[in-house]
Amino acid sequence: MNILLISLGLFVLLNAAVAWTSKATPTRDGFFVADRKSGMWSTAFSISATFLYAFGCIFASVFAYTKGWAGVTWLMIPNLIAVASVGFVGYNLLKDKTLKTGFNFTDVIRNRYQNKTLTWFFTVLYLVSAVYAITANLTGVGIVANYLAPDLNYITVLTVMSVVVLAYTIWGGLKASIRTDMVQMVLLLLVAIVGTSVVVSNVGGLNTVFTNWTSAKPAGLFDPSVLWIPGILLLALLSGSAMADNGLYQRIYALNDQNKVLRTFVLGGLIMIVTMGGLGLMAGAIYSTDIVPGKPHLAGTMVLEQMGGILLLTLFVVALLCASASTIDSALNSAGSITANDLIKSKDPVRTGKIVIAAVMFGSFILASLKIDLWILLTTFGLLRLTIIAPTLYSAISRSVTKTDGWFILAGIATDIVFLTLSKSKVITLTGIQEAYLGALIPLAFIVAGKIYQKIR
Repeated sequence: MNILLISLGLFVLLNAAVAWTSKATPTRDGFFVADRKSGMWSTAFSISATFLYAFGCIFASVFAYTKGWAGVTWLMIPNLIAVASVGFVGYNLLKDKTLKTGFNFTDVIRNRYQNKTLTWFFTVLYLVSAVYAITANLTGVGIVANYLAPDLNYITVLTVMSVVVLAYTIWGGLKASIRTDMVQMVLLLLVAIVGTSVVVSNVGGLNTVFTNWTSAKPAGLFDPSVLWIPGILLLALLSGSAMADNGLYQRIYALNDQNKVLRTFVLGGLIMIVTMGGLGLMAGAIYSTDIVPGKPHLAGTMVLEQMGGILLLTLFVVALLCASASTIDSALNSAGSITANDLIKSKDPVRTGKIVIAAVMFGSFILASLKIDLWILLTTFGLLRLTIIAPTLYSAISRSVTKTDGWFILAGIATDIVFLTLSKSKVITLTGIQEAYLGALIPLAFIVAGKIYQKIR
């Protein structure tokens, strides 16, 4: 319990110190998009921390233990593609002077299609995505906490996390989120590099680790057992997650520089996959020991505990808490911004946003207390995000769109949701990969159908 309590204490102090210097200007621009003055490096680290999730840290361990080095590689590749693709969308968005003044991607949908129903659909999907992100990260923290301190109440850990992140998010808005993300991600990157180096050295060196790892899990990069799952499946799910992450669009508006946006997102993606790769290698080193984890999720934590020492384990737990906090604060800011700027018109949108942030945090806390499996969360809530991949790309890069396009996109998203509901309820039987890619392609088919209809009409 001591390690977890110390880690929670350090986590509180770290975020309190950074947040204290990051109070937001009490304006819409100040609270929701950091006055549109965010720097390239701080934004890149924030992007990396925001999209990494506790999911990324924990599944680096899962895939390292169950799929080998190829599994870790197929976790890294889709993550880099997903983040870079949002940077490409941002590059196109910032070409438009009207769209540069927005707060959320829903501003793009509203301005381009003039369709309230379609805008509402996007708004609801972004809010659902925010709740999913917060729930998944709180659950991930709970998994590690249960291992480190099984006698410490799961709800107590979630409460500390929730209160700390809620406090600095309400205090500093997106500015505090970006600054705390930067510090948090630097710590996580440090643990991934230094912690992994120490573990690898203590179990016999890099050659020993790879020899034992590949002997235990010999699958190659294009072996069907890793190529399809996690590879091809995660490519769809994570692309959908990125496209539906309004927090990433807020960072585009906060950066507000077309010349830097794509470079910033690629840099953020590279920082993220270096971290994932390091954590995956750390977990893979378990095959050079006699340690047998109770769950694959714990492979990295257990090998660091045994081979890295108490100090590195404590820093790792703090870093994991930080990874979760980064995604949670981003999702909270996103939910507050969307609701205050799109759904509820009030004289004080900042105050409205803060109330919504508190409400979303409470709802997500309740869901996390149910201990829903992380993979189930990804393949249910995550699937909903697939519905807006094609509409997002089309809306961002098309020079000319019409109201008719908007209605076809709306029909495609609605059809896709019905399809995914039927699939999840087993009315129709599909594999996870079929489900994911059909979910991504149905809206695209409606977009194409809409263009054909307008051409022959």
